[in-house]
Amino acid sequence: MSLLSLPPSWRGVTPVSFPPPLSPPPTGDNLPAVQPSPITPVNSPPTDVPNVTPATGPEPLSPVGRRGVAPSVEPPSNSLELEQEFQKWSGQIVRRPDGLPVLDPTSPTGYLMSPFSDLSDVAAAGRGLRPEIEYLIGISPLPAAEYAYFTLRPYLGHGGTFDYQRRAYSFGKDGLTQLRQFRNVSNFNVGLLGQQANLSLDPLLLATALYAAATGSPVFRVDQPYFLDPQTRELIEQGYRIGESGVYDSGRRP
Repeated sequence: MSLLSLPPSWRGVTPVSFPPPLSPPPTGDNLPAVQPSPITPVNSPPTDVPNVTPATGPEPLSPVGRRGVAPSVEPPSNSLELEQEFQKWSGQIVRRPDGLPVLDPTSPTGYLMSPFSDLSDVAAAGRGLRPEIEYLIGISPLPAAEYAYFTLRPYLGHGGTFDYQRRAYSFGKDGLTQLRQFRNVSNFNVGLLGQQANLSLDPLLLATALYAAATGSPVFRVDQPYFLDPQTRELIEQGYRIGESGVYDSGRRP
């Protein structure tokens, strides 16, 4: 084969040993379309290929984050870093259903701070307890307080639904994270929920004192009215008075 007999695009390329063509090579610049050669099926694997051990590589990637699915950015459960961030969080200003903020002179902001600005759920839970509380009307404060102690405990006790001062965390003391910045709103919730449940203020305060004594809380004070430290009692009374105003009777803020 001469150099001139090669197609123009090949000229200037050092010839190499090519396998014999299946048909005479075309000449000229107008080459016909190349027809693919039929594939001859192989019935048995080749015997002259050496066995090669595949190179060890990394484990296959997890499907998370692939095929258009974004990887999870939620912190892992029981994350110490997350709990520490909660402990530093100042929360939100509590606002009544009419939009007014709740004052708290002991707060750095001057307002009652909470993980949740709207406490309508607290009031609604209290209204749901009214059938259980109704028969206490007219009973002396101490028996009423004993009943209220057990009725309200799942809502307002340590780690209860509306105990915003504590957050469930299995590695914390007693399985909780202390969020002391929300102590005041937790006591406010006691007054609001108790009032919405139609519980009189006296048995509500005594029930709180019974619980404080049973748990060894420092808010239990034998030298104070209702055996509660003044700040705790005042916040309970504040929540109770705002509940009495009727502002929460219409339910959740629009």
